[in-house]
Amino acid sequence: MLRILMVPLVLCIDVEPDAHVFGPDQPSPWSGFESMLEMAPPLRDRLRRLTGRPAHFGWSLRIDPQVAMGYGSPTYVAEKYRARLDDLAAQGDAIGVHPHAWRWDAERQVTVAEHADRQWVDSCTELAVGSFCQVFGRVPDYHRFGAQYMSTPTMNLLRHLGVTVDLTVEPGEGPDRDAQLPGTVWTGQTGDFRHAPTGPYRPSPDDYLRPAEDGGGGANLWEVPLTSSDSSRFPTPAHRARRRLQHPVRSARGLVRRVSPSLGGPSLPGHRLLAMWLEWARPSDFWDAAFEAATSQPSPYLAFAIRTDTGSHPVLRHTFTTLMDALMEDERAADLSFVTPAEALAEMGRSEMSRARLPAPPVTPLEPSQ
Repeated sequence: MLRILMVPLVLCIDVEPDAHVFGPDQPSPWSGFESMLEMAPPLRDRLRRLTGRPAHFGWSLRIDPQVAMGYGSPTYVAEKYRARLDDLAAQGDAIGVHPHAWRWDAERQVTVAEHADRQWVDSCTELAVGSFCQVFGRVPDYHRFGAQYMSTPTMNLLRHLGVTVDLTVEPGEGPDRDAQLPGTVWTGQTGDFRHAPTGPYRPSPDDYLRPAEDGGGGANLWEVPLTSSDSSRFPTPAHRARRRLQHPVRSARGLVRRVSPSLGGPSLPGHRLLAMWLEWARPSDFWDAAFEAATSQPSPYLAFAIRTDTGSHPVLRHTFTTLMDALMEDERAADLSFVTPAEALAEMGRSEMSRARLPAPPVTPLEPSQ
């Protein structure tokens, strides 16, 4: 079995309400986040014993207009759980932001994913970064936009705001993957990541999906794409058929992407996002795909993202714990180092970024228009 020494692994946990969408008078609980807070310490200990190294995670906080609408403040989760978040940071974890460009439409009683309105997207981005700075006195350790959205203007705005790492890009994924989410209306288009780079790069100011020709022009913003894997590595046809019966809406969207040239069709890549929420016939198959993906990189690394409802949703929790249990039995796990995004870049020799917290830039968060 092929062994690779010191593979940094970034586990990004998107800290969100349990429900994706909700009305202004029915805010969703955060029980998934509370469950993940309880799951983290024993998982951290198991990984430390397994790898012989401290295990660090990333926690990306929902700070955006939807949170402000439902809970009275965009920084609700940062304020309510501040002591727990400070403890996580003291243990070496990264604390980032995970805004969504969702807006409540009172007339239609739906949540609008307002990706077509650049001013709205900009205001959500500035609200997230600026509010984080006001609460914590520093810029977020990383950024990861919600609902798979990213654009060149947004990436350039993140650079201007002093953000140093983004984890939004999901190589192999086409646009508007979740656009049929019940209770939502989507405008514009989310990121088209089908042919995005699969390794870390400094985004070009002219095209965020292309590495900067000058290596970044002195800018300190890195894109760390999530890990994708060869499509042939994914669950068998019989297993996929069972999942399609269980998730007909998502399966229908996947079929549309495969037959429509504008959304995928003949230009579909040969790889897909290696998602930890997928059910695998054998958990070891996931890790075989992961380590194969790592070896394909000039500087091997792995990066995954999960929502905090992984802690409260029975199926998601079972899927995640089964994968982690399988990792504990995999001899290749000794080669892993669970690290923050900045630590991963440093281990890959891609950055001189240290673990020192960058000071907050002079950011005044915008109040999103209603």
